[in-house]
Amino acid sequence: MGQIGKWIATAALSAVALTACVETGGSRQPVSLLGEVYATGPEAVEVEVGVSSCNGDPTFELTETDQTITIAAESWIPSGSDRNDCLDVIVVQLDQPLGDRSIFDDVAGQTVGLVTDADQ
Repeated sequence: MGQIGKWIATAALSAVALTACVETGGSRQPVSLLGEVYATGPEAVEVEVGVSSCNGDPTFELTETDQTITIAAESWIPSGSDRNDCLDVIVVQLDQPLGDRSIFDDVAGQTVGLVTDADQ
């Protein structure tokens, strides 16, 4: 099972354990990337990443340079919720192939790992 399959399985199990993630009230807030980013390989023009929100309709801002891909994600977080109850997966379209660039989580302020098909 690939990394995204593991994320989906984890989210499904979390959803079964929860009665609901949605409450009244809340706001859009910055959210960290979870775990590692997945791409098919250096030729990929999209990456998949989990974010710490629960059915929160995540969005992101993307900044690309020759050396770095920076992702700043945000999502709807209901009042009083634990944003780690489940996760959302976002697909980030790149302007150029991934290559050997590092991926930086702008919210957490750190570089995140990358998993490719070659690593599976």
